[in-house]
Amino acid sequence: MKKILSIFSILGVVMIMTSCFNDSKVVFSGSLVEFNTTVLTAPTTGVAYPIISLRNNAGATATQINFVAAQRDNAENIKVSVNDAEITKAIAALAALRIVAIPAVAGVHYSLDNNGTFVLPAKTSITNMTFNVLNAPVDTGKFAVVVFTLQGNGTDIKASENYKSIAYRIQL
Repeated sequence: MKKILSIFSILGVVMIMTSCFNDSKVVFSGSLVEFNTTVLTAPTTGVAYPIISLRNNAGATATQINFVAAQRDNAENIKVSVNDAEITKAIAALAALRIVAIPAVAGVHYSLDNNGTFVLPAKTSITNMTFNVLNAPVDTGKFAVVVFTLQGNGTDIKASENYKSIAYRIQL
C-alpha cells in the first residue's frame, strides 16, 4: 500500500510542477508558396529539390502549388520562372549519377502555360502549375532538364526557401 501511495505522490508532484509551464504557441504570420512534390519527395543528391522523370511528348503536366497561410478573399497571381543556374546544378547532379543531360529548351522540349503566371483562386490553399512536355527530337540515352522556381506574387507572398524549386528531366 505504501508503494502505491508513494507512486501516486510522485505522479502528483510531477503533474503539479509541469502544469505551471506557459503555453507558448508559435503562430506563423507569413505567406508562402511551395511545390507540393518538393515537400513530399526527397531531393536528388547534389541539389536541394527532387528531379522528376517525364517521357518525351508527355503532354500537359501539372504540379500542385501549396499556399501556406490563411486563405485569401481575393485571387492571387503566383509567378513561376525557369532557373538557368539551377539547371546547371541539376545537370551536374545527374552527371554524378552517370545520367547524360542537357538544358531543356522552351518551345522544343517544353512550354510553360500562361507565361509562368498561375492563379491561386480565392478561398483556397492550392493551385496547379501546368506545362506541356513537347514532342522533342529523339536523342537516345539523353535527358533534357528544366528547373522551375516559384517567385510568389511579387509583394507579400514569398516563395518558401526550402521548397521553391522543382526539376524535371525529360527523356529524349
